[in-house]
Amino acid sequence: MPQATLSPSLLQQLEGLTVRHTTITKELENPDIAVASLTSLSKEAAELSPVVEALRSFKDVQAAMASANAVCEDPQEEAGVYGVCCLTTQHPCTHTYTHARSTTSTTVTTHPPTDVKSLAREELSDLRQQLFTLEGQLLRALLPKDVSDTRDVVLEVCVYTVCHAHI
Repeated sequence: MPQATLSPSLLQQLEGLTVRHTTITKELENPDIAVASLTSLSKEAAELSPVVEALRSFKDVQAAMASANAVCEDPQEEAGVYGVCCLTTQHPCTHTYTHARSTTSTTVTTHPPTDVKSLAREELSDLRQQLFTLEGQLLRALLPKDVSDTRDVVLEVCVYTVCHAHI
């Protein structure tokens, strides 16, 4: 299983990009902004937005992994069997609930009791894969941009003759 390996210094750089994105957003909200800086700031904000979103997702996945780990390691849940209510009708069974202020009872269709620890282990596996994917996105976002990447290139391909690239 892939493991997350983002170092604290890389996370600090990503946090710096998040702060920069927030600063740019506040500057773009200023009605007195010059047209030249509006264009450059808008372009920079557009470049930083995917990085900021990926970092937020990365942190959310890390928090979800911590919760799943806590469930897996909780000694209070030796049996770990609870009824889990859901809105689906897969594997239906019924439970009847009586409301405290009412004399009527409500029947809810749920699936059978499930081992919470096994669900947490499955979720942990999925979360590790998501974390690995997000980590790759974040590492690619930190790569320096090549100036030539924004320029157009015309490439002429010829068969059995000499070819030249026109830049």
